[in-house]
Amino acid sequence: MPNGGELLIVSNPDQDSSLGYLLCLPIAGGLVSRTAGTWPRTKALFCYPMPPDAWPEHGEVVERVPLRSCVRRGAAIEVVADRARENRSQLVFTTARGREVVFWQSPRTRKQARPNVTLPTARAGGLADLEIIVDTREQYAYRFAGQAVSTVSRSLPCGDYCVVADGRLVAAVERKSLADLVSSVANGKLRYALGDLAALPRAAVVVEDRYSALFKQRHARPAAVADALAEYQVR
Repeated sequence: MPNGGELLIVSNPDQDSSLGYLLCLPIAGGLVSRTAGTWPRTKALFCYPMPPDAWPEHGEVVERVPLRSCVRRGAAIEVVADRARENRSQLVFTTARGREVVFWQSPRTRKQARPNVTLPTARAGGLADLEIIVDTREQYAYRFAGQAVSTVSRSLPCGDYCVVADGRLVAAVERKSLADLVSSVANGKLRYALGDLAALPRAAVVVEDRYSALFKQRHARPAAVADALAEYQVR
């Protein structure tokens, strides 16, 4: 078995397999899987877990990638390669048709997995330029690249992104990571933030994660958070 902080790929010695490579990650004593490619460049790659002794002693090395990090977090193994490009990926453990499966994905393939989700590029109706106000406390603000909008930084009474018309705040979006959402539910801040947003003609809270990820939280009771969110929606 290979060791050290590197991702190692060899040709699969089983010529009859449709998965032409063996992947080994330096975690749990060496995690071995069959897979169809050397990196998830154009699509997520299916991985078939193999026992450690399936690793060939003298296999033909196809790829050897030094790693900065390889850590299991919940239902995924996060792999960070020590190189400038194609450096982030995940092995995601999930279920499909009642059985456990593993997919190797990258930020690019995760985006491509939602082909019907697109960002609008048309101009706002009746406006030569749509100005979006970004709250000064927003540390890593969206740049809205590719959209026909301009941005200006300003302190906002509520929300992280707002639109003003005729000197009046008419729409706002509160942006939250999942961890921030759970924290703001637990300490009660979200309830008051929603009260501010509800006073506007248009408002939304955008959470940058899947709803299912809520039930994998370790530092809060997922059921309690889900109940609170349902209550807020009803209110």
